[in-house]
Amino acid sequence: MASDRQRRSSLFSGLVLVLFGVLFLLHNYRGGIDFGRLFSHWWPLLLILWGISKLYERGFARRENAAGTGVITGGEVFLLLAMLALVGIVATSDLVRNKIGGSEFVGNSYSFDLEVPIRAVTPDAHITIRNGRGAVRVRPGSGPQIRVTGKKDVRAWRESEARRLSSTASVEIVQQGDAYEIRPAGYNPDERRIGMDLEIEVPSKASLTIRKNQGDLEVSDIAGDLAVNSQSGDIEI
Repeated sequence: MASDRQRRSSLFSGLVLVLFGVLFLLHNYRGGIDFGRLFSHWWPLLLILWGISKLYERGFARRENAAGTGVITGGEVFLLLAMLALVGIVATSDLVRNKIGGSEFVGNSYSFDLEVPIRAVTPDAHITIRNGRGAVRVRPGSGPQIRVTGKKDVRAWRESEARRLSSTASVEIVQQGDAYEIRPAGYNPDERRIGMDLEIEVPSKASLTIRKNQGDLEVSDIAGDLAVNSQSGDIEI
């Protein structure tokens, strides 16, 4: 009788070990899961599994005319707390690594295409270009319009995290009176994990103001006025 009760009460422990084993296995793959985001939304599943196992044990006990089953044991509570603590350690480690992941020597580099809708402007428009990290190349286009293409360079420890950061990071063209501004959108331009290598086409007679933090700058065949403010990187005009 005691051994039957022990086997029945170990159902929840087995489910917990299987569940967390699968999660840790997925986490170790390159496109793995983010524990912090997962448990902030899906932690109630643990309570559901716990309740299902208790109901099963109680139903089994009634069929077998056994007593003392379906109760929460100290071992189950300890196992659950231990697994949650382990998840917390892994999630904290991921968070710390992602925070320092902006260093050029930390994390993996992933590249994603960038394309911004073309914006029609006047031939002599004043255009301000802002960029955080990344190279900027400006040249005249085929007409009175602004076209921005390029690459988003994201540094992260896993591809899933890089894709998440890339999905929110972009560049926008905003009209401000008679002037236009090309600027980062969806992320902080001081974010060290994200870099934008921009290829920008503007009217050849446009006046340009370029403000950037890190990365090379190349401006060619522009007849309008040009003002540049760059913190670092080579400049070729």
